[in-house]
Amino acid sequence: MTIERLEEAGLQWPCTSIDHPGTPILHKGKFSRGIGQFSTVEYRPLAADSTDKEYPFILTTARKLYQYHTRTMTGRIDGLNYLLGEERIQISPQDAEALELTPEDTVRVTSRRGSLETKIQITDRV
Repeated sequence: MTIERLEEAGLQWPCTSIDHPGTPILHKGKFSRGIGQFSTVEYRPLAADSTDKEYPFILTTARKLYQYHTRTMTGRIDGLNYLLGEERIQISPQDAEALELTPEDTVRVTSRRGSLETKIQITDRV
């Protein structure tokens, strides 16, 4: 793969040689287990992660477009920090209103495992 070839029309990895046309469909043909086999499992909440009066919210991590791996690697890159310079906890408009939070607020988030202070982002995105 060369920059010239990428700029020309783009390439789909893998390319096995300098002039390889690319691989737009990676998995094609016969599959050892058949095509798209899925199975279902019954949801069981972990007792330590259940909500209760003391911990009424479920906290989960999110993927961010401009940062990766809790910023341990990408947090060192000035260009990415310009695009996303700090993390914020996301909270729904309904929960923010119930807690009387505004977009300018900083909150302390405490779980059974630890605590931190962070700014908030009010959003209806899941």
